[in-house]
Amino acid sequence: MDWNIRPARLNDVEALADVHVAAWNAARPAGFESLPVSDRIDQWRNRLESEGKRHSTFVAEIGGSLAGFVRVRPTPDDDMDSAVVGRLDELYVAEAHWGSGLAHTLMDRGLTFLTESGFSRAVLWVIEEHPRAHAFYAKHSWSPDGARKIAFSAHGREVMEIRFTKTL
Repeated sequence: MDWNIRPARLNDVEALADVHVAAWNAARPAGFESLPVSDRIDQWRNRLESEGKRHSTFVAEIGGSLAGFVRVRPTPDDDMDSAVVGRLDELYVAEAHWGSGLAHTLMDRGLTFLTESGFSRAVLWVIEEHPRAHAFYAKHSWSPDGARKIAFSAHGREVMEIRFTKTL
């Protein structure tokens, strides 16, 4: 399948929000709430307007439609050096393209950007109850480093994330 990977533009915000919400809703673990698209449009506009030199979002287009994205930046984790550790912040692909290799291609593009920006390590956070994501990242040489944090609270319970790391 042919896709075009390019930097995200401000006129992509609605399509980014659509893919973000649709992919989350398709992949979310049981018991997690769906996300509203309207909340994500402003979030994406703010993110793209504030991206700095070492931040980037790349999108994948297939047939003129947005099919996925990856967002990378310096890590904000207090126990890591943001001068040398980058973060794969988000990686989402429309469900119709799962298993196509698009997620791998987007991840590689994001990691290449981090390497070109001077990072030597990368981290990402994954919901603890998301075995599909854990398997995907393990397949691509990411490994948990033992760090855990509360991602958010939902229905009276805390949802935990675990951190994965990779040498670039």
